[in-house]
Amino acid sequence: MSKNFFCTKSVYLGREHYLLRYADEEKFGQEFEPYSIHMREEIKGGAPFRSIRSKGLNLGRFLDYFQEGLKHIDPTKTNVNTLYRDYHSYLTCGVYSNSSLVMKICESIPSPMVGTSSSRTYHACITPFLYDLEGTHQKYKDYLENGLTIEQPETSFLIEKLMLITPHKTRIRSRERAERQKHITPLSAATNKPNNRTSFTSHIPELNTLEEPITENQFFPLESITALIHNASCYRNSCLYALIAATGLRDCEADQILWEDLDLIAREILAVKPESRKNGSVSYRGLTEVEKNKLEWKGRGTPLTMLLEPYGTLFFYYLELYLRHEYIPTCGHNFVFHNKDGRPLFLCDYSTVILHQFRTASFKTLTDQSLFAKRLGLHSLRHSYIFFLKNYLEHTKGQGLSDHELLMITGHKDIRSLQRYAKIDRELLFEKISYANNSRKHGDTKSSIEFQIKYLEERLEIFKSKLKRTII
Repeated sequence: MSKNFFCTKSVYLGREHYLLRYADEEKFGQEFEPYSIHMREEIKGGAPFRSIRSKGLNLGRFLDYFQEGLKHIDPTKTNVNTLYRDYHSYLTCGVYSNSSLVMKICESIPSPMVGTSSSRTYHACITPFLYDLEGTHQKYKDYLENGLTIEQPETSFLIEKLMLITPHKTRIRSRERAERQKHITPLSAATNKPNNRTSFTSHIPELNTLEEPITENQFFPLESITALIHNASCYRNSCLYALIAATGLRDCEADQILWEDLDLIAREILAVKPESRKNGSVSYRGLTEVEKNKLEWKGRGTPLTMLLEPYGTLFFYYLELYLRHEYIPTCGHNFVFHNKDGRPLFLCDYSTVILHQFRTASFKTLTDQSLFAKRLGLHSLRHSYIFFLKNYLEHTKGQGLSDHELLMITGHKDIRSLQRYAKIDRELLFEKISYANNSRKHGDTKSSIEFQIKYLEERLEIFKSKLKRTII
């Protein structure tokens, strides 16, 4: 909820972005130029559409907080820096913060009450703005000198106080230095030896989500995916859910599939990077420049997809029904998925058109797990796909694909993100601990193999019991 500013949409270099405007009566509608300059620099730097949108909204939220906070403090350098570093407390604690300043701000601008991970995401949009503020301010002064904008004392005051925010200098730990060495070339490793670094977020607890294992509440239950596909509100949604379950595509990749990406005879599906299409003007006919720039791509090792059954068969089954009963041949574009008006699905509002309908189908499928269903999104189907391939896919050399094999299929950039799906590794660890504890407690002379067999037999009985309850 904004009080001091509001956002409006604009276009620069064919890319849609936000402008920040004052909301008070005296300056209502006037543009806050440093924000606009920064967003245009992001566009010139090649930031994708979703990134530009989230950065714009999150930066606007911070500036609204900061402007409100300046009303309640003596704006000295110390107080301004405290106000900035209290933003984490505002985001995560709100009215329960120990800061009286934060509590005061919450009376006018309620806190979103997010977790530490989300707070770091919000701050990631603020940090480049603060680092670039001096250059942005110089560009703003050039605008003033050339009569391209009108100076407002309040605007100059806000910029002046923002420039008082300073990063904190911290010492680089040896463990962090060793971690950095893994990601730099030998040539640059010799020169990368500073003992200190500066950071605008050193006060926020560090989180490494790549090391957190994927738990059962983050992927759609494998035994319920088929029912979910059948419970979708329309053939299009059944088709979309089956596509993600069968290929593991991200939702932003799945809803951008074109008819030319499907081989209906060989029953194959390609996932093609928009920029790599040989004749983009034909492939993306019917789209404006702004709409083309909203196409997303997060990277895949190959355009080929591996269809997981029975979802691959279900995709082509529902695709035929969708094409026969719902698809509009005169929609004017080549996208497989569109809304009821023929507009490409990737351009529709995700929350109302896609997420809401997915959760409705989830509630219908997981009737006895409503709280669990409420937290699920389409990405949970991608989690299920990778989780299955990582742990349970049977092949000639055993069970489960390696992380390097999965990198080619899933498009992950960091192998650690795939290691989060390693259920088998964690269960082996539990076996070792159980064996050690049993031996210490009872002096058992069984071999480790014998004990592991016993342990797995017990787990098999547990799984059989779970399966029996599911069937009932």
